[in-house]
Amino acid sequence: RGEEGVGADDALERRFGAREEAGIAEQVAKALFNKGVRLAMADQKEKANQVVFEILDRYGKRTEPAFAVVLEPANKLKELLSHP
Repeated sequence: RGEEGVGADDALERRFGAREEAGIAEQVAKALFNKGVRLAMADQKEKANQVVFEILDRYGKRTEPAFAVVLEPANKLKELLSHP
């Protein structure tokens, strides 16, 4: 199930990842976050870290309130992944 979820998140990101509209970008950010969580749970911490950094690089400066729903947990996941 985890691999299927990652595949679905990848498909959403490929299709809509370049879109800047807040609603679409928020859904892509959420999909990336879910992918990062799935990878972390599958003990693929390096890949999970890459996804978290992608979220923060791509959406970290967005000020729309909806992005806080993704950015706050992404920062917490980044913290958790930084511990051995």
